[in-house]
Amino acid sequence: PYDTAFEHPSFQTWTRYTNAKAMMSQAGQGGAIYPDFKPFSMHEIRQHLGLYILNGLNPSPGVELKFRSSAQDELHGSDFVHSSFAPRAERRHRMFKAFFAVQNPMIEPPPRKKKPNWKINPLIKWLNYIMPLAWILGRVFSVDEQTIGFQGNHADKKRITYKAEGDGFQNDALCQDGWTHQVHFRNEPAPVKYIWAGLSPLHSRVVWLFDCVKDKWHAFGLDNLYNSDKFCCFAYMENKVLINGVTQTGMRGLPQHTIQVGQTTRKAAMAVWGTVKAAVLVGDPDWPALLATSVYYTKPVHRFLGTVCEKVKWMVKERQVFNVDTRRLETMWFLR
Repeated sequence: PYDTAFEHPSFQTWTRYTNAKAMMSQAGQGGAIYPDFKPFSMHEIRQHLGLYILNGLNPSPGVELKFRSSAQDELHGSDFVHSSFAPRAERRHRMFKAFFAVQNPMIEPPPRKKKPNWKINPLIKWLNYIMPLAWILGRVFSVDEQTIGFQGNHADKKRITYKAEGDGFQNDALCQDGWTHQVHFRNEPAPVKYIWAGLSPLHSRVVWLFDCVKDKWHAFGLDNLYNSDKFCCFAYMENKVLINGVTQTGMRGLPQHTIQVGQTTRKAAMAVWGTVKAAVLVGDPDWPALLATSVYYTKPVHRFLGTVCEKVKWMVKERQVFNVDTRRLETMWFLR
């Protein structure tokens, strides 16, 4: 038998809110919609949420396909789900999608500009609270955007034109080894504390993500969208987080003599191929040793900016390379 003694208090709250929303929508016998509706139990709420987790691990075109047995649908059916849910599970799941609530439906929502994620805000807060407790963050982590894709229409749907990921909700996420440690949705206002400190909304959100980091001297990797000299300094001063990553050229704090211009002809590109330039900022008591480097490898030039590097020196490396003339592997030495 199912024991409800081990239910988390959140399931009790969500069950109460879901049934209240159904009542306010006039569901049930003699009501306006779903005349066969009966109040959800905590066990049912947990089942239907678990169904979405299962569908995330093993996606189907429609989550309702999981209710079929493997004999009915060999590809998407699930005998476990089919035997776990009561009869007419698909209709019950439609009721769940219509009425499920993690926010009190009897509270008047605040203005959309202040709280755009009001309906799911308790779930986001709970995830940001529990995720750092469930994972011991290692020394090296990264921050990048995550997109929750969907095909419907929404005011906060982000149009993704720079890669084939599809449109959807977008957030900045602090992650490590596939684990999402903390999130900040982009449709939420940026933290005012860091906006007043002079940071851009993007950097303000990222520094807010750093606030969940308990230890010092983490190494943080990022792409060119996020990096700049000002951001490197602020992350070091505020959270003692060391940064390493590529960066763009304009308005990012790269020293002028490290910037290499992309060549337009093959002959000119081969003449500068492999050119490395580096500069280190030293002598400023408020800054760590900020390193800027550029490597002409392929177009465009790869530019790096960060505070994680401890020393800069040339190293001789070797690699086994197949020689087409001698028809055998030979040792090749090269610099790094």
